[in-house]
Amino acid sequence: MRFDATPSMPEHPEARRGPDTDPRLPTANCGDCPHRRSLLAVGRCRPGDTCVKAMSGRQIERFFRTKPGLAQDYAGDAFWERRALAARLADSVGETLASGAER
Repeated sequence: MRFDATPSMPEHPEARRGPDTDPRLPTANCGDCPHRRSLLAVGRCRPGDTCVKAMSGRQIERFFRTKPGLAQDYAGDAFWERRALAARLADSVGETLASGAER
């Protein structure tokens, strides 16, 4: 998939493909991402690097590691790898909160 800017949303500079970019890199369409206005617009996610919608476990994991509070929102996602990473990160956030409450 390639990044497609929506008419109402200007293209994010990080999403531009240059000649040095590997065309095999999984890049999601940000047009249907629920975070395009909140996170993409301010540079808190990066297509091809830190992206919850990409079909890439590495990109999804980087997204959840920087935004662990959003992991629980993807527990029922259709993509198995997104669900698995969300569950693992949501569990670790829950354990951290529980251990802080016990002190």
